[in-house]
Amino acid sequence: MNDRVAAIQLPIPPSLNRTYRVGRVRGKSEQFGKGSSRGVIFKTKLAKMYAEGVRNYCQAQRIEPMEGPVKVTLTIYRPRKAGDLDNYLKVLLDALQGALYLKDSQIRQLVALLDDSEPKQARVIVLVEETL
Repeated sequence: MNDRVAAIQLPIPPSLNRTYRVGRVRGKSEQFGKGSSRGVIFKTKLAKMYAEGVRNYCQAQRIEPMEGPVKVTLTIYRPRKAGDLDNYLKVLLDALQGALYLKDSQIRQLVALLDDSEPKQARVIVLVEETL
């Protein structure tokens, strides 16, 4: 039996190709050492805005992040038959972190479905259940 369940509807997330970029850290970073350069992956402004929107929505609905292990079920009603399922997952799961659960390491079970039956009503239905 589940302790807590949260269900929300979200807009389709931005494309994975538009949400992460590779950049360079040069010389000033103590983490990599003086004079080194190394590629780093960072979230774009678009990804940050989507995640902020998810957090704001959850806060407005008075949904607190779950602290224990969770099962996440995503049903993605995409606007057209384009885009791989896994491209939606990274953006969605990152946006849900801090909104419906604290860390993605809490996810013990993940169910993801693509549904092309309602292209004029593109959306994502998210169900998060705290498990024992």
